[in-house]
Amino acid sequence: MLITIKDILLMKEFSRCKLISGESGINNIVKSINSMEIPDITDWLSEGELLITTGYSIKDSPKKMEDLIVNLSKMKCAGLAIKTRFIKKINNNVLTLSNTLKIPIIHIPDDISFSDLSTPIMKKIVEMDNLQNKISIDMYNRFINIGIENLGIEGISTLISNIINSDVLILDKDFRTYVDNDKNKKIIPYLKSSLNLLNEDGFTYLAEIDLDVLIKRVIVKKKIIAYIIVLNLVSKDYTNTIDIVLEQATKLLSLEILKLESVSKNIFDLDNIFLTEILENNFNSNEQIEVKAESLNWPNLPYTIILLHSKKFNNLFANKDNSEIVVFKKDIYSIINAEFYKNDPKIKITSLNNDFYIIINSNNFDKKLIEQSINNTINEVNNYCNIKPLCIIGDSIDKLDKIPNKIHDLELALSIYFLKKDKAVFIYEKDTIIEQFFLKNKDNYYLKQFIENTIGNIIDNKSKDSLDLFKTLYEYLKTGCNTLRASKNLYIHRNTLTYRLKKIEKILECDLNSFEDRYKITIAFKINEIIKYY
Repeated sequence: MLITIKDILLMKEFSRCKLISGESGINNIVKSINSMEIPDITDWLSEGELLITTGYSIKDSPKKMEDLIVNLSKMKCAGLAIKTRFIKKINNNVLTLSNTLKIPIIHIPDDISFSDLSTPIMKKIVEMDNLQNKISIDMYNRFINIGIENLGIEGISTLISNIINSDVLILDKDFRTYVDNDKNKKIIPYLKSSLNLLNEDGFTYLAEIDLDVLIKRVIVKKKIIAYIIVLNLVSKDYTNTIDIVLEQATKLLSLEILKLESVSKNIFDLDNIFLTEILENNFNSNEQIEVKAESLNWPNLPYTIILLHSKKFNNLFANKDNSEIVVFKKDIYSIINAEFYKNDPKIKITSLNNDFYIIINSNNFDKKLIEQSINNTINEVNNYCNIKPLCIIGDSIDKLDKIPNKIHDLELALSIYFLKKDKAVFIYEKDTIIEQFFLKNKDNYYLKQFIENTIGNIIDNKSKDSLDLFKTLYEYLKTGCNTLRASKNLYIHRNTLTYRLKKIEKILECDLNSFEDRYKITIAFKINEIIKYY
């Protein structure tokens, strides 16, 4: 255990000594004793030392006394114990510095020898060191057993909680809990701002929920990989035992997290191989696929598959070597996983041809939460690599052997997205079903004949007049036959629009007030938009 200035003042050998300033540093830890009778002892000072002196070497210069207090603070010393036989009186500037810098000054009566004070202190320090070593060894063994028994992060969390008798949360660098705890999950949003601002371990108060917490960062290679959060603990209750527990926990936790990341990387690779095998039809039956899926811990059916795509990924990968691409994909995987894990802990993320496929159980599909996760993922990817991907949300499938067709449908929906020059960050596959039908049958004679018979007469002529009529009719139908909006979008007068519409009716031999005629023309435009016949 550790001994403090406060502990020393309570020792019987210090009963006649008096703390005259620096009370705010009374809990400074004393690791050793030093004695000074030379003007400049800075180079011989060490962290945690209690400096004992008669003050003879600085008796003629109050400035030297002030410099001594400053140097004690710089070297993180515990405090100063001084006789005033030679100094007579310690000036107010020194006392003020002592209070400001939290360096306690203890007055020693002239008739007490230094050895009468230093001997019992050193004896106490040695006793405390021995006790601390015993506690450290005990904690080391207890945490090592967690590793040997393969109890993982949950075991570490439970052990910390049992030893220090406080609830504990262990979060990853993205503020996700490693161990599900519905009771304490609600505090995570309030923790985020504190964690983002935290430059060192320490206590913080979450005013919104009236909660004191201790935050301990887990750092590997100068990067934060996790946080240990101890709830309902204030600084006055912090003991050296808690410090030892958290230090041992941090070491084991860092190893567990690195192990998990390695496993995660292997799982990602195995899932990618499995998806490729499904697409290449390497299985004899759906049952065979299900056995493999179960062995890889894939979600239960039915599935919703979400495609995350960006053309810029291909450009980015073209300038990277294979190892850099692997790191990039792993980072994108982590971003996606961080957002979607809360919706479905058994989420699967795979990568194929530089696209990412997110596979979740359809029964866990909450439209609002999924769309929020998609938006968050897109923003996080953009923050990471300055690329804003888009997502296609697929319809549900109830068998694994339907995955190839579903991925094909998602790719078709993606093609339609680009053909339509859509601006949305995500679309639902079901909203492209009609377009998919047209795209799959783009060479069909009857589709082309339908376009020709319906709107061909105003497209055949490539003159400016015919193009104006084409755009006018398209915009008119697109706005729901709202002449005011259509004329505004076309930057023409409403009378001009009316004139053009009458001209179109004459050329196409149709009645734009007829639902049937408008419906046929709309379908013709839709088909042409997809198959690009004109």
